[in-house]
Amino acid sequence: LRDLADAVERGTEPDEPARRLRSQLPADSSPDDIREFSRRLRFQRGLSDRFEAGVVRSGSFEGEIRKILGEYDVPEDLVNLPHVESSYNNATRSRAGAAGIWQFTRGTGKIFMTVGYEVDDRLDPLVAARAAAKFLRQNFERLGTWPLAITAYNHGPQSLEKIVGRMGTTDLGYLIEHYDGPLFKFASKNFYAEFLAARQVAGNFGKFFGNVERNPPLVYKRVELPFFLEFERAAQLLGINRAVLAELNPGLRPPVLTGTRYIPKGYRLRIPAQVKPEQFIATVPAPARQSQQKALTEIRVARGDSLYAIGRRYNVPWTNIAVANNIGPRTRLLPGQRLILPQRGSSPSGTLVAAAAPQPAAPAPGARTAAPAGAAADRSDGSASVAAEAVARTPVALPPFQSEATAAESEPALAHLAAVVSRHYQHLALVSYDAAQHAGRLQSAYGETVGHYADWAQVSAQEIRDANDLTSNTLQPGRMVTIPLGHVEPDAFNRQRIGFHQQREESFFSEYAIAETVEVKLSRGQTMWNLAQSHSVPMWLLYRENPGLLQRPAQAGTKVTVPVLRELPVLQAAKREP
Repeated sequence: LRDLADAVERGTEPDEPARRLRSQLPADSSPDDIREFSRRLRFQRGLSDRFEAGVVRSGSFEGEIRKILGEYDVPEDLVNLPHVESSYNNATRSRAGAAGIWQFTRGTGKIFMTVGYEVDDRLDPLVAARAAAKFLRQNFERLGTWPLAITAYNHGPQSLEKIVGRMGTTDLGYLIEHYDGPLFKFASKNFYAEFLAARQVAGNFGKFFGNVERNPPLVYKRVELPFFLEFERAAQLLGINRAVLAELNPGLRPPVLTGTRYIPKGYRLRIPAQVKPEQFIATVPAPARQSQQKALTEIRVARGDSLYAIGRRYNVPWTNIAVANNIGPRTRLLPGQRLILPQRGSSPSGTLVAAAAPQPAAPAPGARTAAPAGAAADRSDGSASVAAEAVARTPVALPPFQSEATAAESEPALAHLAAVVSRHYQHLALVSYDAAQHAGRLQSAYGETVGHYADWAQVSAQEIRDANDLTSNTLQPGRMVTIPLGHVEPDAFNRQRIGFHQQREESFFSEYAIAETVEVKLSRGQTMWNLAQSHSVPMWLLYRENPGLLQRPAQAGTKVTVPVLRELPVLQAAKREP
């Protein structure tokens, strides 16, 4: 298209491909029009494979999701929305920390379901489906049309409502064509069209993918627990291994799966269909019926402490401590840092956690990340998973009731991944903090926006823009930013910021590993974006591997370390047989 625009502008004869292209464009297209067409093109490699895998995965849940949508008078065709959001992959995470097949953020998720330390219902496709149905129904009642309600699922109902009021119409096509606000851009304008495309392809998947065998519907019963119960004991009483029970209950987080916490009282536990709920409750012996949640023991790290030394001191395997605190084996501990100490005898299973859906990441330990006293009992932003186990726990390779052996096949990559994911976070702590002004200073990282800072600091985006003389929510990586911290402690802000980046890395490194790195010298006119695209590497990873680029912009001659990625066995298996 750009070559054609240049030829038209020069008045020269275009080559054969450009001539064919010219015949398909409006006859009055100017060179500037043609260049604008080139800027409208988007291409995403691997989308066909991912969509086909999503068609396979959706078989487990589609029938029940249709029933749930019908209960809320939501069109059943919205069962196809997860194809757009996540390809029905429960391991999918967004830059904003959205999780599960329905991609709820933590804030929106809390409005409709439980999002906490023991349970995160965003990761349960069916519980989250009910939340999605409520949210979509509210959007429809608020905006008046389903195209707008679906668009609001991506863009946000409040902002879209303001756009509708400003433009005086509920015609989504008109809004897309004529409204050009700072936030209503490519992703929001195309979300409904993506849904229509996903609906068409999923409804005719045989035409596009041939004979595809979908996962069978999930079959189970549910029992509401009248007491707290240890997860391992529940699996023993049901006569199934823990991996199966974890797959049936993807909303249970690693603190429960590893024995650090009990399954909460009142939780509606999924059990195999052949087990009668009342019989299961009757089999639970009195000593196992806990009346209170298991308390968390916290310790302070002393100077010179290591995970191994702490484990020896308290007679707890150091690996259990690492799992309970979501840290890697080589993580440097800081004096005064708080750690959760698992109870003696609890033995987290890497394979067990591997079988569960990935959980929201907790912050990696580092400068200023310790929780305030007493916070551990209800910390909603923590997780007892280790990043390395993300390799094996993606449900892509674990259809319902698959054995633990499959997850264990990825174990050779775990040690490497732990080292890769557990570092690179110390620089994300606040650079400085002015206690008198209740304000911190940080250096922005790639992918962060003013909106993120506002959410983490519990202030308005405008307040942050005013404090930094900003006119938009986008930030250049490396910019120094002042953060008002009158509503949250610096440590709490640090934890949320680090957790955001760790979630993104956990999701990515569940599918890829860095095989090696190469050094590339930027040529004239080449940008970091061009470099990332040509090497199929995400931008955030380039910046992570080249922290010096936050200090000075890249230019011709700059040497950049580029990671060479390789797919992990789980992703390869998913492409062959999801």
